Amino acid sequence: MPTPYKQIPTNARLFGEYLAGETRDITANDFTPEELAEIRNRVVMAKKRNAVEEAASRQELRSAQDYAKLHGASGVYDGGTQEEYLKERSDRVASYDNTRGKTSVGYSEKGEDRGVIDTIRDSFGSPGYNVDTTLGQFNAYDTPDGGLRVEDTYNWTKPEISNMDFAKQAAQNIFKPEKLGNLIARKFAPNNRERKANFTLPMRTK
Repeated sequence: MPTPYKQIPTNARLFGEYLAGETRDITANDFTPEELAEIRNRVVMAKKRNAVEEAASRQELRSAQDYAKLHGASGVYDGGTQEEYLKERSDRVASYDNTRGKTSVGYSEKGEDRGVIDTIRDSFGSPGYNVDTTLGQFNAYDTPDGGLRVEDTYNWTKPEISNMDFAKQAAQNIFKPEKLGNLIARKFAPNNRERKANFTLPMRTK
């Protein structure tokens, strides 16, 4: 049975801790089982997309190399030279090799324009929304035992904002909790405050 504190939505808990000055690493214990499953699923889906894109990039490179062997340096490739085209394709393929075992994951259903009711509903009921509003974009690394190590930095950029502009923007976003929260964090949290997310999801078992 979750403690009363753990019944607070994950995004609200971590945001409140951040404003209060908490600096300990964010771990798997900060998330619900459903959110951890969502994180793993996002990594799996990103891996599948990457595999499709890598296969397409390798095919493009092979086709360009075969064409160059048959026709030499003739022709225009996407507005550039053959050499530029081949280098761009080669670099793209190399990037997959150089980052093997690392998967970058982006947002899923994030939307700062949610109103109060939708934000409350999704914070309590949507694992995807909670992952978007805690980890957001993150990296996952394959571990030797088949698990995944998740890494991220929980922080906010700190553009300068005057008290007058803060008050104006706060009033404009009073019914958009996520935008208002971002504004508060950027205005009042110290510039160097951040928390590291660093935890491992074990190998999936059937």
